[in-house]
Amino acid sequence: MQIEVVISGWEHGCCGTPLKIGDHMTWKLLAMSPDGLPEAALPRFEEEHHDLTPEEVPHWDISGVVIAIAGISYPLLPIIGQTNSFAWDTDNPIASTLGSVKEPSDPRFDQYRVFFDVANDVELPPYAPEETIE
Repeated sequence: MQIEVVISGWEHGCCGTPLKIGDHMTWKLLAMSPDGLPEAALPRFEEEHHDLTPEEVPHWDISGVVIAIAGISYPLLPIIGQTNSFAWDTDNPIASTLGSVKEPSDPRFDQYRVFFDVANDVELPPYAPEETIE
């Protein structure tokens, strides 16, 4: 089965490991909200390796094979009323097809979206909406 894994640029740049298409990887994943995704979209997960996820949020190690990689950049929009403050324009991502991601990450990318092939019988972490977390 295929899933999509989002790796933040800062996390990969800090202490991520190089990866390329065909690599076997194991990442700690947590499910991202399915809201706003097209019905046919792959299940989307976020990779996390800094132990920032609260214990009550389902997240665990998932192994698989990297089948495609995209580097994602977001244009910056000024935040009105805040000098020298900007926010990502997430409505207009710019995707670049990549064959690999080296260490440290390429600073041009804010995220990496990795298409990951995992075993059909693997148990994936369920999405836990914030309002259900104590």
